[in-house]
Amino acid sequence: MNKNILFITSQFPPFTISIGGVIRVFSFIQSLNKKNNVYVLSGKSNFHGFLGIKNLLKKINIKYISNSNKNKINFFMRILYYFFNNFFYLVGVDGAFADKKKYLRESLKIIKNKKIDYIVLSGPPFSLFFLVKDLKNKHPHIKIILDYRDGWTSRIESKIYFPLKYIVEKYYESFFLRKSNYILCATKTIFKKIKLINKNKNNVILLTNGFSNLQKQKKDKKKLKTKKDKKINIGYFGLISDNKFSYRDINIIYDNLKTNNIIFNFFGNSIIKNKKFLNYENFSFFENIDYQFTNSKMQEMDYLLILHTEKSTAKEVITGKFYEYLKSKIPIIVISEGQTECGNIVKNLGVGYDVDYSKISLSNFFLELGKYPNLNKKINLKIFSRDFQNEKLVNLIK
Repeated sequence: MNKNILFITSQFPPFTISIGGVIRVFSFIQSLNKKNNVYVLSGKSNFHGFLGIKNLLKKINIKYISNSNKNKINFFMRILYYFFNNFFYLVGVDGAFADKKKYLRESLKIIKNKKIDYIVLSGPPFSLFFLVKDLKNKHPHIKIILDYRDGWTSRIESKIYFPLKYIVEKYYESFFLRKSNYILCATKTIFKKIKLINKNKNNVILLTNGFSNLQKQKKDKKKLKTKKDKKINIGYFGLISDNKFSYRDINIIYDNLKTNNIIFNFFGNSIIKNKKFLNYENFSFFENIDYQFTNSKMQEMDYLLILHTEKSTAKEVITGKFYEYLKSKIPIIVISEGQTECGNIVKNLGVGYDVDYSKISLSNFFLELGKYPNLNKKINLKIFSRDFQNEKLVNLIK
């Protein structure tokens, strides 16, 4: 029997700057839409484009609500967000915080009109998880699924925030977990930590991200070695920043790149304000590529880059694009301050380099980087596909 399923998320195409943060939810909907009735409630802010999936969106029932105007945030609050982003992340004061009542009001309308059986709340932003209490109180028969794309209290490892982390975990996150029927975790690190704080261990499910079969891929071709071409092209797909307080700070690369033979190609709708990066001969910036063609572009690179420059949140890092990188069979470079989950996978599979620059010299790594490393290509890629992983959710709904 078909189920009626409501997804609540803060961003969805075409109102998202990058597809990386929403492709997980989109893939869930694709998997469930075949035999169920799926509805989406999402925020509506600046129009950024359909990112290559416009035709697929026509098959989804989507209700957008207008986000509160961020321009109304005063200068003082902007400064606080700039310096204390981890604090606001923990307490759930985020991009959806001001619109919680809107999300609740609209979700109750959809529940009434569509007779919803399941609700999937996907975070971050984790202010959406605060809807659990009201939704359960008003409709106790509906099964609620919390989807952790990132960790919440588990994400922040800094000792400075330990007292606050303890309070939020004990009195808020634990409560939402108890009230929910199932919890999906995108990484092993999140999965292990949720199991520690959730009394019901059996309803916590490891459902990782993966590569999508929507993407068109070139046939494998052996790269020709040539002495004439000494340049090494490194591709980065997703958002990057020149803010030294960000999670993906381009300054780390700029300050440590002491060679001219490496070209970094950044693909995404990043806003780089400092002209020294825009004019730097070793950096090339491009707009987003339609999602269905990103894998083909990845295969044109010599290496593919994962970057995370914030130590207290590094441990659980394993972005959705990591699996797309695996599918491309191009060597992966993970650069981070602190050990990451995707760095461990890269090492264990033998598919590239894991560079923790808090322990080794990033400058020396760039200087010694060769063009044609040995790469393990005997990998069972099936287990890293979204279709394979999403069967866990399909079977749960059944």
